[in-house]
Amino acid sequence: MIRLFLRLLFIFLGVYIFYIIWKFLTDSEKKEETQKKIVKENLVKDSVCGLYLPESKAVKLQIKNQNYYFCSNECKEKFLKELNSNDKDK
Repeated sequence: MIRLFLRLLFIFLGVYIFYIIWKFLTDSEKKEETQKKIVKENLVKDSVCGLYLPESKAVKLQIKNQNYYFCSNECKEKFLKELNSNDKDK
């Protein structure tokens, strides 16, 4: 009876170890596939707060053929206020 119990225990442990190894290998394959799907995109720096963000998510402003990027409309407004105040000082 003890031998039967030990055999079943070893079989269970073997199947469990095989399952853990199989799960580890398949998860790493999924991670690799996901990483391949990630498109590398240029990061741009917010001209006000200095935050880096993907160009597609940035709020853009073009002044005299120069592009400025912002993380939000609030940063864009701050930039425009500073720009206007600097122009008034001149």
